[in-house]
Amino acid sequence: MHRSLLLLAVLLPGVCQVAVAQVGAPTNIRVYQHLSTRIGDSVSAHIPERDSLRILLSVVPEGSAWLIEGGIAQAFRERGYTVVVAPPAEYEAELGVLEMRVVYGEVRSDGLFSGNVVDREVHLSASAKLVDRRSSVLTVSREFRQTSVDTVLVSEIPQLEDPNIPITQGAPPGEGFFSSLAEPLILLGAVAVAVYLLFTVRS
Repeated sequence: MHRSLLLLAVLLPGVCQVAVAQVGAPTNIRVYQHLSTRIGDSVSAHIPERDSLRILLSVVPEGSAWLIEGGIAQAFRERGYTVVVAPPAEYEAELGVLEMRVVYGEVRSDGLFSGNVVDREVHLSASAKLVDRRSSVLTVSREFRQTSVDTVLVSEIPQLEDPNIPITQGAPPGEGFFSSLAEPLILLGAVAVAVYLLFTVRS
């Protein structure tokens, strides 16, 4: 009897457990800005001097540049450089956005009584050229990629995207077949075991 009670006490909390996803996740715009800071940090790492140099920064195309230019500039400033938009400058950094994309995985449940969640991937890639204007030496010419992966609530997706900015939107997530079946099957199984244990305890 005591063994049955113990098993019942362990089983029921596990059935009723609510798994918490990332509530209040950063918007897709904020994630892009974070990724752009990481790209800016990678580019600025190729400048050998650590003095207060002036960096002439330009980002294209204009349609998406405003989303990431601030994060890139922030990375340069955190290394002690001064970012300018017109000469004179010791270095010139030119970045071109190659890809900005949001991808959602399949919908799944994070717990028996919790909301549905989905994996979110945010991709940002850009080509970068860094030139020492004093010697005309090309210091960097390559592509930089950054990706952020996290888990968000499906119900929060409309708040994470901006309806006026297509690159902040991803294709609507699809629900996995096993995800839709697993929860009711687990519930039925748990209830059946609980009922069995209840009668066992009574007897």
